[in-house]
Amino acid sequence: MVLAFGGDAGAAPASAARSLRHELEGIVLRRYDAALVDLEVDEPAIASRVIQNLHGTAIAALCWLTCSFPELSEPEREALRAAEKARCRGGG
Repeated sequence: MVLAFGGDAGAAPASAARSLRHELEGIVLRRYDAALVDLEVDEPAIASRVIQNLHGTAIAALCWLTCSFPELSEPEREALRAAEKARCRGGG
């Protein structure tokens, strides 16, 4: 993921952190139902430098996501299987 920023060099790290959080939320919430997700984003480590030639700024992010899933009982798993089968048949 590459995020580009211009303008005030002092604002770039804060803007980068907000943008990174927004992108990570988007990645997770496109895949999972927001009601079922408890997303926690740690404060990112950001290195920022003032550009000498005033051509712009590019920030590359390396992100690792750790996902936790609840342990389901056998009746809960069976209900999920039935719901998935119904969804695949166009019933949900």
